Amino acid sequence: MHRHGRFDPSGSGPPWWPEGEPWPPKPVDVGPPWGEFGQRLMRRVMLFVLGVIVVPLVIGVILATVIGGWESIGAAVIVGLAIIVMMLIAARIMFRRFNPVTEMVDEQLVEAEVQRRQLLADVGHELRTPLTVIRGEVEAFIDGVHEPDEERLTELLADVAVMERLLGDLQTLSTTDAGRLALHPEPTDVVDLAASVVHNFESSEPAVTLEVVDPDVDADVDPVRIREVLTNLLTNAARATDAAGEVTVRVARSSSPGRTAAIEVVDTGAGIERDQLGTIFDRFQKGRDSDGSGLGLTISRHLVEAHGGTISIDSLPGQGTTVRVEL
Repeated sequence: MHRHGRFDPSGSGPPWWPEGEPWPPKPVDVGPPWGEFGQRLMRRVMLFVLGVIVVPLVIGVILATVIGGWESIGAAVIVGLAIIVMMLIAARIMFRRFNPVTEMVDEQLVEAEVQRRQLLADVGHELRTPLTVIRGEVEAFIDGVHEPDEERLTELLADVAVMERLLGDLQTLSTTDAGRLALHPEPTDVVDLAASVVHNFESSEPAVTLEVVDPDVDADVDPVRIREVLTNLLTNAARATDAAGEVTVRVARSSSPGRTAAIEVVDTGAGIERDQLGTIFDRFQKGRDSDGSGLGLTISRHLVEAHGGTISIDSLPGQGTTVRVEL
């Protein structure tokens, strides 16, 4: 009930309030303006105003009060404005300092996205070829065009092996890129390790031979991973060399500081053009007549560098290629 210009708390509200509705009304929570984004924006604006305007002015007032009393309030404002200008200048300097870093990060992100898309395209291309062959052969078997004899089935198994090797290479690359490559180094006789890998190629063409320059060559490495490196290098060398050529694995002590072992894989194959040497360790880089995945050298480099070693390549077209690994 309305009495003397005031509202009776026990009444039903002002005269214009609907009869029967409780008074006072319950507040309605409409949430922050513009939702969560608006709330974050308002917080940042308030922090900016507080940090860049209010705080400097308060500091100016305090300094002016301590120095000259309240009579110098004008000086307080001037001091506060000076502090604001100094803070803005400092912010500008920081922006200029970090802006190149931000631009560099943006460029790296763009480059990484381009590499990711190129990787997906290359993987699709590498898998499409053997899958097309397998599908064609299986359809021919079903239609009765070909008999599923041993020779054709062996060829299909070879295509399956190509895809398995590609997927295994991609898994290794993914592990190294993510920094999750687990190495298990142990004292290893590098000559014995190289001999065991060469033994696996004894029936291949061209012939693979082992040349031991120093009989006692040891290194603290993960033998499984270094075996993988040598297998990749020998596979590439054998592909690039015809049956009448030669592939040699040479083992010696390393003369480089911090290194104990040097392994060279030398072939007399077609060689590599000079303009290709700069990108030879990039993913999916292959020779003109190579039927490999183009990942062997990339993986070898990652594995060698994970051991703290180095890998280099030298080649002349028509004369052959030498890949040197130091551990």
